[in-house]
Amino acid sequence: MRINALAVRTLFVSLLFLIGLNEKGNALPSEIPILNEFYTSLSGASWKNSSNWFSGPDPCVGAPWFGITCTPSGDNGELAILNIRMKNNNMVGTLPPSILYDMPTLRWLDLDRNNIEGAIPPASSSRIIGGGANFTILNLANNRVSGAWPEDFCRLPSIDTLYFYNNRITDISCVGLMTKLLYIDVGNNLLTGSFPSSILGLPLLDCIIFTDNRFEGPLQTTGWAARTTITRLFFANNVFNGSIPTELTTLMFHRLSFFDITNNRFSGSFPPNAPSNVRPNHVVSSFKTINNRLTGTIPSWVMNGVSLQALEFSGNSFVGPLPAITVANQYLFAIDVARNRLSGPLPDFSSLTALVTLIVEDNFFTGDIPTYLFFMPRMNQLKVSNNLFTGALPGALSDLVVFSGMCNSFTLPLPSWCGSTTNLKCAPQNCPPTTTTTSVTSRSTISSSAISLSSSSTTSMPSSTINSQITSSSSSSSLSQSTLSSVSSSSTLTLLSASSSSSIITPSSSSSSNSTSTSGFIFSSSSRLLPYGLSLMASVVCGTIITIPFLYV
Repeated sequence: MRINALAVRTLFVSLLFLIGLNEKGNALPSEIPILNEFYTSLSGASWKNSSNWFSGPDPCVGAPWFGITCTPSGDNGELAILNIRMKNNNMVGTLPPSILYDMPTLRWLDLDRNNIEGAIPPASSSRIIGGGANFTILNLANNRVSGAWPEDFCRLPSIDTLYFYNNRITDISCVGLMTKLLYIDVGNNLLTGSFPSSILGLPLLDCIIFTDNRFEGPLQTTGWAARTTITRLFFANNVFNGSIPTELTTLMFHRLSFFDITNNRFSGSFPPNAPSNVRPNHVVSSFKTINNRLTGTIPSWVMNGVSLQALEFSGNSFVGPLPAITVANQYLFAIDVARNRLSGPLPDFSSLTALVTLIVEDNFFTGDIPTYLFFMPRMNQLKVSNNLFTGALPGALSDLVVFSGMCNSFTLPLPSWCGSTTNLKCAPQNCPPTTTTTSVTSRSTISSSAISLSSSSTTSMPSSTINSQITSSSSSSSLSQSTLSSVSSSSTLTLLSASSSSSIITPSSSSSSNSTSTSGFIFSSSSRLLPYGLSLMASVVCGTIITIPFLYV
């Protein structure tokens, strides 16, 4: 006669439970059958580690069952299960509802990096009264959990931290019911539709991570002002559009420290002045708007936060000069404003003693590059290619590792260090000979549709300062640099405002078919930066974020 394995295990667990009922120090009686269901539903026989599971009558007495932590409960000396933590343990199957809704003392369930699949289940009709009352932290990151969150799940009364990164969740619309929620990470799922506005009704909310989904449409304009508890907002790699709400901008002067909207379709401009009645000079530590459609000038308050560490605004349509640095900042180590329409001379960066990386490529900056930039105490990457810089480069270098200065008008002869390594590029002849048309936010050469020869009083510059190759938008022919240099010295090249239909040309060699853009930098399939750049690596844990600069060469 064949004996059902599940029936045998259930009988065995029941016997263990009966044997240990009167033994002081036992786990709560209701928890043993729940653990049996948990073990069975997630293929316990195949776990990497199942040490001591069902080796004795109680997970809290004698040899501890792997992954389980117990805590005293009540006045009778009983022990109850506090945490179940089994990361990367080859757990395969679906979550039983009892583990979420029927454990009266369970606080932390951590099953990161397993093969759990299926939807989060609703509570069963036989739900234990008081079950799930203390459940606060759920980590199911890096599994295959799918579908919508059921309302029973969102009504768990004590949930404050949810890690669902890298799953297949499609709907979190009930999230507004989680009144104690502090931290939510649903990055890299299958979420679509508009921003779930109910989340802004949660009074304790601290961190929202919505990266790598397909959210779309504008962010709601109201509700942000009341959420002054928020310290981190990560919305990168979605399809959000519209302007950044003014109320959200105000949060940058309260507790908001990390703000990342990289690779969306946000448009509009930042308010020119800091809001009134806020802490002066307080702004986000990491401010990323890479590859959006933002316009207008970069306001002074953005550049002058005393806690600012990384400013990455590349790939937008910002215009005008960079604002002056007016406050002492000992933390700012990275500025990247490449691929915009910024102009004028560079501001004085000499007070930024922590500056490691300065990237201003593909703009319209003019004037000399200050010599001190080459000798700042921590500077190791300076990229200024495809601008209108003039003047002499220093005759020697200190600790600078990467310099990219092609396509400018530096005084000749160039110093001997130029071109001495592949990391030090500044000769005009290194400008790519071929071009391809890209979005209006990219620039390394100037479309002839945006340029006219004129002697009028409009904003102009001598033709001798133009080192960019000018490509005709109406034919395949292009004006060479020698053609430009032959223009009469009395003539000027006048840059007209580029309309939405004008094309900006960028070198085809700036990207490749086997590269991808990550946080504003180009990575090849071998994970080396192309060209050399800074990777901001952040370990994001609620309450602790460590940001480390790495230079890939």
